[in-house]
Amino acid sequence: MEIASELVKMQVDSGASCNVLPCKFLSRDSNTEKTSLKLTMCSKTNLKVLGVAKISLRNPKNKKKYRAEFAIIDKDYTPLLGSSAAQQMGLTTVQQENILQVKESYQELSMERITATYPNVFQGLGCMEGALHLEVDKSALPSVMPPCHVPLTLKERLKEELARLEANVIKREEEPTDWVSSLVVTEECASTLSILIKPLRETTIRYQ
Repeated sequence: MEIASELVKMQVDSGASCNVLPCKFLSRDSNTEKTSLKLTMCSKTNLKVLGVAKISLRNPKNKKKYRAEFAIIDKDYTPLLGSSAAQQMGLTTVQQENILQVKESYQELSMERITATYPNVFQGLGCMEGALHLEVDKSALPSVMPPCHVPLTLKERLKEELARLEANVIKREEEPTDWVSSLVVTEECASTLSILIKPLRETTIRYQ
């Protein structure tokens, strides 16, 4: 684009919600107004905004002239043309008919609303259909891992959780076996325990 007859290389950013221009590209007759605008980059860092200014632009390719508002910064970054300006200038096109616009913002969502909208996702154990076939690498040697320490404060809750899982998830084994993995217990929150099996390093398991 041309600003005050000077060719300025700009980057078209379809993800930017505004236009950004370093102060060194301002012409002498440009009027910068104060603003409360805050710029946040994709890295979550903030850029200081000196103000906003209406800038006259000219596309040297098609000779068309435009006037757009830019956020003025004191950093020596590449000037940006945001999504709205790029569309108005015919630099980008959004196929609106192929886009489903979500009007609800994530701030309006709550756990109660999600569970009420998708009850089938939060019912039962979440078992997938079909049978899972496991194959152990034939070169792996059987191993019995020592039990991991379970905090005293979690032992009673662990017993209750194992009893619940024995109903239709796991099977109690009271006889010696060639393979034994360690059980690891973590506390996800005040009311939830996460029970994991520490895998054997020398064992290769293929899922089919």
